[in-house]
Amino acid sequence: MKNSFITKSHFEAVLNFIESKKSELSALEGDYFFHDENVYDHIMLVESEVRDRFDIDDYFIRTVALIHDLGKLNTRMPNKTGGMRYPGHETGFFIRETLDFLRLQDYQYDIIQLFVNHHHDGMHLHKIPPHMQEIYTKGFKELRNNDGTVNIPMLIKFAICDIRGARRSNPNGIDTASKLINQIELNFECNRQFLI
Repeated sequence: MKNSFITKSHFEAVLNFIESKKSELSALEGDYFFHDENVYDHIMLVESEVRDRFDIDDYFIRTVALIHDLGKLNTRMPNKTGGMRYPGHETGFFIRETLDFLRLQDYQYDIIQLFVNHHHDGMHLHKIPPHMQEIYTKGFKELRNNDGTVNIPMLIKFAICDIRGARRSNPNGIDTASKLINQIELNFECNRQFLI
């Protein structure tokens, strides 16, 4: 389902904003295990995956692809191997303040914020014990609004695009990504009654 409040002109404005942050985002290195490229390149690869797997005119999900990792600008920390990690980057920035130039209504900013905040949730279902699945998925349901503008299948599909939107030189990372995608798809089917 398209979230039509995000238009092509909104998307282009966000793309220009990302381009203005290119040097900062390019300076943020990726996680070697999951993706080798810097954050700017990862963002652009994910947007390309989204463009290929969703309706190309769905500017909501394409905009989410552009901004889903912006929180890494505010959350970088060194890891034990001398690289960087970004704990809490999903909630590391505020959409309304960052993208105020879009002049959306508050509830529209809230929809985008929820989607960005939860963009990793589709990857984590396989870690939840079966007896906790129903409780955990109540968190997903807050993404559904009365008008159905954000839905769980879209979130799951985006999580897969996020995983696929990466170049990996680490063979273990490639194998793990493939297994994770399979697990996400399997868990979605197994838990469909709780998720949608």
